[in-house]
Amino acid sequence: MKIIFRSIICLVCFLLFSSTILSQNKKIDSLKYELKIYTKKDTVRVKILNHLAYYHYRNNPPKALSYAEQAGKLADEIQSVKGKARSFYMKGIVYMEQANFKTAISHYEKAIQLYTAIDDIKSIAGCKNALGVLYNYRGNSTLALKYYKEALAIDEKLGIKKNIPNYLYNIGNIYSDTGKYEEALVNFKKALAIYTRNNNEHGVLSCFNAIAIVYIEQGNFPKSLAYHNKSLDVAEIARDAIGIFQSLSNIGNVYRQQQRYDKALSFYTKALTIHQANYNTKNIIAIKNNIGAIHLDKKEFNKAIPSIKESITKSRKIKDYEYLAISL
Repeated sequence: MKIIFRSIICLVCFLLFSSTILSQNKKIDSLKYELKIYTKKDTVRVKILNHLAYYHYRNNPPKALSYAEQAGKLADEIQSVKGKARSFYMKGIVYMEQANFKTAISHYEKAIQLYTAIDDIKSIAGCKNALGVLYNYRGNSTLALKYYKEALAIDEKLGIKKNIPNYLYNIGNIYSDTGKYEEALVNFKKALAIYTRNNNEHGVLSCFNAIAIVYIEQGNFPKSLAYHNKSLDVAEIARDAIGIFQSLSNIGNVYRQQQRYDKALSFYTKALTIHQANYNTKNIIAIKNNIGAIHLDKKEFNKAIPSIKESITKSRKIKDYEYLAISL
């Protein structure tokens, strides 16, 4: 069975988000307080709800959907097109994170329609970038690159520079997926330098993971482990549960590649104890598939079957035929 890498790359930095992880926790508390004291039904409250959706989507998708839904309903009441568009965009992100791609695409397209109606070109770029993320997540590099380039062209036209490291990262990931590893490393390291200067923990975390994955593809296990451990350090310091899950999973993958099966299983098992990861079905499919594959390699067929069956069931549920084929 083939080892799965793609699903455990961090999505956050793809989506042009930039605040630090610890500051997000403080922001959530602040926004909840604002929502409690600000009861007027206007665009301010819509913005608060959409912001809360954003800050929850990574570690608590159901809560994020609830806030986005509230924002959308209020936006309808007060006829706020921008607020409604943002709620569609936020729901698209949550559904994408949960591997509900058809629904995510529908919400992104609805957001683009509304942003187009009010000539909000900047927000359209954000939606196109998100569609690029989605198609890259599904393994469609051609469509992903198309949307990334469209988003980049809009930002260049508007003179927006803050998103440059995100596009560098995204395009680097396309190069990585298509085997152009040196080009990928150039883009990842440029993005990493900018993220580091800007104190963007999510960006740094994602770049460490992405660089490590390139090195493992090149067979450079020591460098791969070094970068994955850097990623784990960042995630643990920031108390980023999903980042910790991704790093533990990736380290397990490196050990599996080296046929150090007990070490790999140890890291996979640690990763599965992080309950927030259960919201992302693709992540769970990947790790269950990898655990099953290890037991097959070790001729432990009775232990392999439950993990592989679970991987197959979840793949069918979300209609992920790429992962289903790997599991079979």
